[in-house]
Amino acid sequence: MIYIDEFIGREIEVYETPNRAEKKIKGRVADETKNTIIIDVNGYIKKIPKYQRKFVIDGKNIIDGSLIMFRPEDRLKEYRRILKKLGVERNDNKKHRN
Repeated sequence: MIYIDEFIGREIEVYETPNRAEKKIKGRVADETKNTIIIDVNGYIKKIPKYQRKFVIDGKNIIDGSLIMFRPEDRLKEYRRILKKLGVERNDNKKHRN
């Protein structure tokens, strides 16, 4: 699931944003904090808030920035909360052998 993957080094594009100046910014993820994604755009650094933004990762995966507002190292810990917000049910029922 793309929401728990590492984003640093991947291609990214700002897809939806309330700020017109951020629209269509493309580059590589240089760093990530709890609230921002730092994008390297041809040698220039752009710091984009995650809140109320949608991003395209690797040209194919659209992610909601509001769902990844965690420190990158905590994203795996928040996996269940992300699934719940996405409306995905997780099936933890495993068949037990007797």
